[in-house]
Amino acid sequence: MQSLKISDYITMQQNASVEGCINLSYSYKWKRNYTYEYNCYMPQIPENRGKIVRGGETYHLSDGDAFSTLRVESGATLIIEPGEMFVDKLLQIEPNATVRFAEPGKRTILHTNGDIIWRPYNSEDASNIQYWTNVARGFMLAHHSSRRFYIEGLWAGSIFAPKAKVILGQVNKTIYGRVLARSVVVHQFAKVFRVDFDPVDDTQVVYTIL
Repeated sequence: MQSLKISDYITMQQNASVEGCINLSYSYKWKRNYTYEYNCYMPQIPENRGKIVRGGETYHLSDGDAFSTLRVESGATLIIEPGEMFVDKLLQIEPNATVRFAEPGKRTILHTNGDIIWRPYNSEDASNIQYWTNVARGFMLAHHSSRRFYIEGLWAGSIFAPKAKVILGQVNKTIYGRVLARSVVVHQFAKVFRVDFDPVDDTQVVYTIL
């Protein structure tokens, strides 16, 4: 039987490295108990149900929100609340918009099914590692389509996109979380910090604050 070689499956860009031991296995050897799964279907969302957050405005993306398109303009602020939200056709974060999480660490799942444009945005400083690891612990982007997408802003969270190609680290080189996709490209000089999807519950959040 033909042996599996890491070099046949991984392309290393400049100054990228793989540390530790990585073993490859044929798919028939897997137990198929994947870390993530789609926990619901995308709802039918009318095409005219779009949302634009304009410069100077603040919008709270809340549990149950469902839009055909969501565009956050430069100078606008999007605050993502815990819960489960849906964007069908287009999710667009423009440069110099502000994105914050209301309760980092609590279960927050954003479902998408079309194009994603995620430009560099304003938020907590990248040096605030506790904030970003908390965000990554509770946030997941569940992408239901095969549309490839690029994440150019600082990323924290899990990406579940088994049908799509995901490109990370082109602009911002710091990534917190995990990615499961059809294929993944991490650009040169980028650093990926593994943070598992493990949301805290209300009791844990209160305990942490106290």
